[in-house]
Amino acid sequence: ATDSEIEEAKENLPKNIRVRLTNYYGSKGLSALHTFVVGMNNGTMPKVSTNISDEEACMFIVALTRAKKSCTLISNVHYDREQGIAINSPSIFLEMLPEKRILKRSFRIRGGKVI
Repeated sequence: ATDSEIEEAKENLPKNIRVRLTNYYGSKGLSALHTFVVGMNNGTMPKVSTNISDEEACMFIVALTRAKKSCTLISNVHYDREQGIAINSPSIFLEMLPEKRILKRSFRIRGGKVI
């Protein structure tokens, strides 16, 4: 998006948007129109993809069920300096979702801008 497109989009946003940042436990009992779950990578959520704990499964369900309209699950690629490679390990939980409910998008960021 160009700078002018971003500015135009900002002008069309409602002025009363509220954002609440919390963890899995803090979100229990809450709801929102749109939610974002960050850290959906094996090694983070779940810690061990071959041995998912009941607690991790419950936390994932709680995260999914907070949204009234949409739930965006975010995974990321990270660079392993020791191995000198980029590692892409999306959470195994993402494989459990119905394919028809998933819209995958990838973004690259360079110099603070989406490219």
